[in-house]
Amino acid sequence: MNRDEALNAMSSDVPAERLESARYLQFWAIPADIPQLRSFLQAESVGWISRSLKSALARLGDAPEQEIDLEDYLQDDGTQSQEVSALARARIARTVVHELEPIVGAIQYYASREVTDYSSSRTASQVNRMARLLRAIETLGRVSGTPRIQKFDLATLIAKLVEAEQVAAEIVMKVEGPGRLILSSDPDLIELVLGNALRNAAEAINEVLSHGSVAVVYGGTDRDFWVTISDNGKGLPTGSSERLFDVGTSTKEGHLGMGLALSIEATRTLGGKLRLSGTAQGARFEMNVPDGVI
Repeated sequence: MNRDEALNAMSSDVPAERLESARYLQFWAIPADIPQLRSFLQAESVGWISRSLKSALARLGDAPEQEIDLEDYLQDDGTQSQEVSALARARIARTVVHELEPIVGAIQYYASREVTDYSSSRTASQVNRMARLLRAIETLGRVSGTPRIQKFDLATLIAKLVEAEQVAAEIVMKVEGPGRLILSSDPDLIELVLGNALRNAAEAINEVLSHGSVAVVYGGTDRDFWVTISDNGKGLPTGSSERLFDVGTSTKEGHLGMGLALSIEATRTLGGKLRLSGTAQGARFEMNVPDGVI
């Protein structure tokens, strides 16, 4: 996409196309585009697109960042919207990573030289755990930000994830759904959520069974799409399904407890819902996400 194409696409009736164009103009618009950007902003009704246009104008010096009306970000009852909360979490995560990353790197460097047999030491284990947590926080910032909406084939994405997990876990996963399902969403966030769910299902089976099974069923309508992943593994601890979505909660020894928390945050960013439940034989993961720009 170039600047002229982005300006032309702002007249599209498809919100996803306008969002892509607005994000391009956010960084590449020039002062001569200001009148058109103002016109686009006045006519725009989608929040994400409006904010990208405001950011473009602010970068060009036409409207300072502080002039953006905060009322746009509030619900009718005056409480913060989920969108503002997500943006705040993303900003905090980026700040934490920026401050801690060099510190963790320095600890790894000096510990590897000062601790005898560092690679097999408990010090290395804990430092590596801290580094993984930092990467998880970085991912949290990513999934809490603005979704990168684009068209993709959910069937192809699921097939890729299933194939990779089958090889890694040495199990067979059954997949049921249309051979092609084109939708508009953020494929990276969807991949993060489904990849984590498939990995959890595979691990649950391998802990208790030599020949367990995982079933993946998916579909969609003109408004949304859904994916269900069921396994006959060890299931969930009694009363734990809601708590498992909290940061730091895990049923697996040595895990950070970030996977499900990141999944729920990613799905929330896309305007969707997750449900995790125990069944008579194993566990069931359900995801439902709107098709299109949130």
